[in-house]
Amino acid sequence: MTKELSGLYLWEMKEYIIHELPANLGYFLAAFILLLLAKLARDITTRGIDDDAEITKKDNQAFGIYSAGYYLGSGLAFVGVFIGHSDGFWNNIVEVFQYGLTGIVFMGMSYVISDLVYLRKAKVMDALVAGNNAVAWFLAGRFVFTGLNVLAAIHGEGSWFVSFIYFILGEVGCWIGYFVYCRVTPYDDIREIENGTDAVGIVSAGIFLALGLLALNALWGDFLGYDVMLINFLAWFAGGVILLLLFRSVGSRILFPKSTLVKEIHRDNNKGAAAIMLAAYLVMATVIVLCF
Repeated sequence: MTKELSGLYLWEMKEYIIHELPANLGYFLAAFILLLLAKLARDITTRGIDDDAEITKKDNQAFGIYSAGYYLGSGLAFVGVFIGHSDGFWNNIVEVFQYGLTGIVFMGMSYVISDLVYLRKAKVMDALVAGNNAVAWFLAGRFVFTGLNVLAAIHGEGSWFVSFIYFILGEVGCWIGYFVYCRVTPYDDIREIENGTDAVGIVSAGIFLALGLLALNALWGDFLGYDVMLINFLAWFAGGVILLLLFRSVGSRILFPKSTLVKEIHRDNNKGAAAIMLAAYLVMATVIVLCF
């Protein structure tokens, strides 16, 4: 029996090496190339600034945080191509680059939206060069949100136009969700981020991560019509945002029983407390997605 199992294992390993391993190595190489293309695209948005020198020579943490969020978001944007049925190696490779490059374009759009819609009064690149970690955390969170949004937009059956509509719907939902969150807080989140309050930037990154999971849940699946898409998004995304805001009100009292969230985040710029809230928002968004 042991010899039969051993022989079966060796046969399956042989089949894997012959039929699957070369294709998997090809997918790995394609993902690596896309990551390099994502870096080149990022260099375009930071033209005139030596990104590598900012990170390695000047030890600019803001550029490191910003870049980490960008690469993570870029990876999430094209990883959806590897999920689902296979249409053959070469067809899959073509789809990897099609959707991967589309994801990189959407990441660039995310940067522009962050600069023009959210942080209108701050020059984003100047803030990063100056070492504004709050802006870096904000952008990192936005990039990861976009990656999750693109992952949902390009997954499933649907045209390129449908994927674009999904992306826009997710971005609009993100703006509304973050706007509502800012209205709940007793301080001006954007102003605090522009002024370099790290804790506010970290918490904002947590909010964007949570919104990204909610958008992924609301937009995931095949396209069944614009009416179904809109109803699903309004139900699952809006409902998730409401639950997330309820958690902020109740959960903060549980996590900080001897203090207040406003004191720790806004007044004390407590980055440890902010990290706890980031993790808490991420956990609660995951629970919401799994439960609803």
